Amino acid sequence: MFAFAVNGSPRKKGNTEYLLRTVLRPLESAGWETELYQLGGRAVHGCLACRKCFERKDRQCINSSDCMNEVLKKCSAPMRSSWARPPISPT
Repeated sequence: MFAFAVNGSPRKKGNTEYLLRTVLRPLESAGWETELYQLGGRAVHGCLACRKCFERKDRQCINSSDCMNEVLKKCSAPMRSSWARPPISPT
């Protein structure tokens, strides 16, 4: 099995990463392949709603200037996933 965790916090080695590593640790001990992906702090563009990903049937965005195609490719594999980000309080 494969477990894929996505850290949405821009703070590396912060509480969100600690939480995700805590979730992954027992899975690794049980023989699962795991990966922690640092998404926070990277450029991510919104969906253009062009539907090219459906027309081409490859689940890949035509906008390849950010990291989301890489993340989507990993998410299309049979796996378990965890996504986490820190709470954001309104200011």
